[in-house]
Amino acid sequence: MGPMDGEGEVLDMEGVVTVDCDQCAFGLWCTDCLGEALVKKPTKWMTNAKEIAARLDRKCVNEKKEEKHRLCDLLKLDKKGMRVIERYPVALVNAVLKGLRTELNSTLEAGSHVDEPDVWQTHPEYYENIYDANSGTKLDAGLVAKGREAEMDFLQNDLGAWSYDKIENCVQETGKQPIPMTWVDINKGDDMRPNVRCRLCVQETRSRRRPRMRR
Repeated sequence: MGPMDGEGEVLDMEGVVTVDCDQCAFGLWCTDCLGEALVKKPTKWMTNAKEIAARLDRKCVNEKKEEKHRLCDLLKLDKKGMRVIERYPVALVNAVLKGLRTELNSTLEAGSHVDEPDVWQTHPEYYENIYDANSGTKLDAGLVAKGREAEMDFLQNDLGAWSYDKIENCVQETGKQPIPMTWVDINKGDDMRPNVRCRLCVQETRSRRRPRMRR
C-alpha cells in the first residue's frame, strides 16, 4: 500500500484497488503568507486491504459545502512549509493502522491497536495455559480473565495505585528499569464451585534483615 508508484505492476496484482483522498480531510495544515490553513494535497493510494481503502476514501468538504474553508496556497510556501506538508497527518496514519487491524482481524489474528490498549490483558484467549499457584491445576481462562479484571479495577478505582506509562519514562526519571511484577492466580473454591482470585504482586523491594541475637 502506498502513493502511486509503479502503478501498472501493482494494479495487476490480485485484489489491489485504488482510492483517492484529500489530506485536508485528515487535518493536514500549513502556514502561508495569509496564516494557517488546511492543505488539500490530493493523494492516490493503492492497497489490497479493503478496510484501509474504506478509511482513506475521504475528500475535501469544500466539494459539498457552500461555506468553504480556506486552503493553503502551495505556490506561496517556502522550503520549510513544503517540508511540513511532506509528512502525513496523524489522523491519516491512524486511519491506516485501524484499517489494517480490522483487515487482519477478519483474516488472521491481530492484537490491540495503539489507540485501543488492552492494558489489563483481560481477554480469555490469553489465558489458556494459566495454572493455580498452589495446586498446579489448570484454571478456566474465562474465570482468570474476570479475576484479573477485578484486580485491576480495585487497584485503579479503589486504591488509585495504578496508571499507564512507558518504560523509557521510568528509566529517565529513576535511572532504573520498572520493578518486576507477576500474577498469582488461585482457585479459592473447588471444582464444582470455582472462585478464581487473582493478585498482581510486585517484587519485594527491601530485603529483610535478620534480627540481631543477644549474647
